[in-house]
Amino acid sequence: MAKPSAIAQRVLERRKQAIRLMLEHGDLSKNDIYKMTRYSISTVISTVDALCADGLILPSGIGGASLGRPAQLYTLNPDYGCAIGVDINSNSINISAVNFRQDTVRQMHWHIPQSKATLIQIIQWVPDLIQELLDGFDKPPRILCIGVAAPGIIDVEAGAIVRYSRFSGEENVPVTGLLHQRFQCPVYIDKSLNCLATAYKRQFIERPLDNMVLFSIRTGVGMSCILNGQIYRGATGQAGEIGHMRLPHSAARCKCGKIGCLDAEVSIYSIAQKLDNLYQLRNENGEDLSTAQKMEFFLEQVETGQPDCLRILDEICYQLSYAVSCVINLLNPGDVFFYGEITRCGSLFLDRLRSYMDPAALCPGGKAISFGIADLSQFAFSEGAAYYAFDAYLKADNRDVL
Repeated sequence: MAKPSAIAQRVLERRKQAIRLMLEHGDLSKNDIYKMTRYSISTVISTVDALCADGLILPSGIGGASLGRPAQLYTLNPDYGCAIGVDINSNSINISAVNFRQDTVRQMHWHIPQSKATLIQIIQWVPDLIQELLDGFDKPPRILCIGVAAPGIIDVEAGAIVRYSRFSGEENVPVTGLLHQRFQCPVYIDKSLNCLATAYKRQFIERPLDNMVLFSIRTGVGMSCILNGQIYRGATGQAGEIGHMRLPHSAARCKCGKIGCLDAEVSIYSIAQKLDNLYQLRNENGEDLSTAQKMEFFLEQVETGQPDCLRILDEICYQLSYAVSCVINLLNPGDVFFYGEITRCGSLFLDRLRSYMDPAALCPGGKAISFGIADLSQFAFSEGAAYYAFDAYLKADNRDVL
């Protein structure tokens, strides 16, 4: 794409700024936009009129005014187009279509049928699944952009999954190029947990989450952080990879071969191993239970107050408290949230975790940090990917023309 002139670039940025303001604040008048920007009133009028003429925004009614006549309000046109969010993992693919007003309008869950499918095969299925989702509309929407929430180590610039531990031997698997070739729109990729944090920030209505840390406790421990309102990715995009943090009081051997990694103490696999040391859990056919089934057994036993399982929960919270304290001391977030199967223990989990943490870490500067459980649907990853794509699409330095 040819580089736009300086004037065209300024016009594009004004359009994007007006749209971003409507996304953040809802319906606005021309005067509202004038007050929120440094643009002249004539610039605001021409920008809003052009956006209306191009179908990106619509008149939405009349707003109240303390002085003078009521102002015309404008809203984003939900039918202008949509972002597609794709959540890829080893077991399933979730897809969400989010309209221009960022309301979710259609979703799809697809279970991967082949237990031995390669990562490349999974990626190659995605374009046809997106098309199937689009075919479900009476009138397929225009795709403005696509966001992908991907597992493992991600190269955001190259648009590839560098490495995913579930698929050893497959590295630097391209993702964004395949989707761009099929749908001819901008495509963005990020780590799954960053997309999850983006979704939670967008959907959390109690207060802005501008300085937040989200811990995911599933097959391993991951972390995403939002600092000053933005996802923090670090120099190479790998911020939050804390699963192999060394714990000072652990002798557990990790799958990586080292001793004392956080993943070896705090994950569904570590819970399954601890259960194996206590019980011989079998199904009605005498077969060993799966990790997921063992996790369900653990949660049921915790709920009934079974002492051995409560002790396992206690051990997990003790080890996790070290990592959480380190992160809080380094980043000083205002909110800390937890996601994953173990959070179904609710207050039993949070209360034990707090009890092991240094009071100074919980109340830096005398102000208590908010602890909570991120209650999200299975589509939160794909919705977050769509939000992330919209954010990238509307950035000031993005030259993709609206």
